[in-house]
Amino acid sequence: MKRALPLLIVLIVSSQFLFSNVNTDESMDSLRALQNETQQILLRDSLRKMELALKINSLRANELLEKENLQNELRRIEQKDSVRKASLKKETARVIANIKAHPVVLFNDTIFNIYNKIGSLTAKERAFNISKRIKKLFDDEFLNLDSLQITQSENNYDIVIGETILMSVSELDGLVNNLSQSELANNYLKAIRESI
Repeated sequence: MKRALPLLIVLIVSSQFLFSNVNTDESMDSLRALQNETQQILLRDSLRKMELALKINSLRANELLEKENLQNELRRIEQKDSVRKASLKKETARVIANIKAHPVVLFNDTIFNIYNKIGSLTAKERAFNISKRIKKLFDDEFLNLDSLQITQSENNYDIVIGETILMSVSELDGLVNNLSQSELANNYLKAIRESI
């Protein structure tokens, strides 16, 4: 546990250096790495918190001092988690402020913006491809809007129509938009339906 605070400081200092002189893709990759590292630390701390809670509940009255020590450690872990989450949120906001938004459009009306790449597609390419697919849906006179659905794949939430994937929503998309993947996918689905 004593190693977690220096690790957090190193992560914050490293991320500040990384984000100050890199392009958008590198910033997003760095943000993704910071997010993954933070998630691993939070998971490890979560397991320790569960272990401490179980120990606290099993102690007898004559073990009050040990119980108090365990409760103090539990509070310290919770404080560190709070600092980590705030740091990740701050770094995300700083990166987002410097990222170019690429609009998904239908007839020059912006439906929503794409900020990051997925796989080999840049954010600009993603926005363009999604826009083309939405235009194709708009042109389909037999389209049933209820056939637009969200499915969950291994790492993404996909907005689909039949067997065709209209777009994918990654965890990083959610992070950049300060929403969960599921919430963002639902927001995008609603925006697409309203635009058509």
